Amino acid sequence: MENRTDSTMVEPIPVLEALYAKLRDVLEGDVSPALELSVGLSQIRPDALLQVDPPNTISFRIAVQYLRHAYPRDVQSAIFRLEALTRQNAWEADIVPLIAADAFSPGATDLLQKAKISYFDMQLGALMLRAPGFFVKILPVQIPKGRRPTRSTMDLFTDARACVVHALLERHHQWLTVANVAQLAQSSTYTCSTVLQELEKRGWCEAEGSNHTFRRRLIMPNALLDAWASVWKSKKEQRTKWYTFIHGDRYFDALPGRIEKAGITFPWAFTGTAAANAYAPLLTGNHAPELIIPRGKAAEIVDALELKPVDKGGNVTLIERGPASLLFRREWTPDTWLASPFIMYLDLLNGLGRNKELAQNVRDKLELGTDAS
Repeated sequence: MENRTDSTMVEPIPVLEALYAKLRDVLEGDVSPALELSVGLSQIRPDALLQVDPPNTISFRIAVQYLRHAYPRDVQSAIFRLEALTRQNAWEADIVPLIAADAFSPGATDLLQKAKISYFDMQLGALMLRAPGFFVKILPVQIPKGRRPTRSTMDLFTDARACVVHALLERHHQWLTVANVAQLAQSSTYTCSTVLQELEKRGWCEAEGSNHTFRRRLIMPNALLDAWASVWKSKKEQRTKWYTFIHGDRYFDALPGRIEKAGITFPWAFTGTAAANAYAPLLTGNHAPELIIPRGKAAEIVDALELKPVDKGGNVTLIERGPASLLFRREWTPDTWLASPFIMYLDLLNGLGRNKELAQNVRDKLELGTDAS
């Protein structure tokens, strides 16, 4: 905490003013700065001590710990401070510990709810208050799309960072150094370090060691994959439909042969329903293939596969994407490549037919296990 003193208010902090207003509105009582704690032995002081006088019930005080942008690690540290504060002032039973922040990450909010610690999120207007005679829980305000404030959390799924995310999912629960991740992700150590630090802030990975032995391990792969899925559809990509004659719909036999014959050297992979059903069989019937190719390579693959442009009736879809979608391909048969199961899973979350059911089948096969609590 910056500029901590022994006064009841460290500095004019907007979140505290917002907390005053929220408490007055919810409790319909007076809220004001309280006198300092009576004990002088403790070196721990809250950022604010509030006196709350609700009508028709007992008064109480709120010891507020302020965080700017709260991740699980920050919240855990604040909880320890508040617990120490209440222990050292145990005879002052009217003190209610509360953590206030400009914004909480979802993991931080979950931690507070499990610990049964009161909190106030100024950005979303959320309040949970456990006090004598009160239990108040106000859910986040639903802000219209397009006007939603942004948290200061990093976008983990830009091209280079998505490669790191993909590498960590591929090696979930394994201890990795930054150099290990950089090699797997085919990315810079700077990008890998940045992503790993963000995941550690969110409580999704853990660290051990120091200096050259320092390494991290992803402990919440389900949370990370769900976060990737939440932004997957919004990512821009060039997707085009084409037609080519394939005898008996034997796509996995004919198309790789044509690509090899044409001397194509860039990576490519089947994805979508056909690929996922090969990897984790569930659906019956033939499914038109979707091919992931690097951006700007459509003309070469069109020539190699003898594709014709169509408005309707296409049987091949080309998807031009960044490098993350072509990492960790599986060689299904010689020269036949399937996209990583993580990419197939994300592509199946499109609501078409039974694709979501197939997506779950693929995810089950990934054996991600249970996230750390």
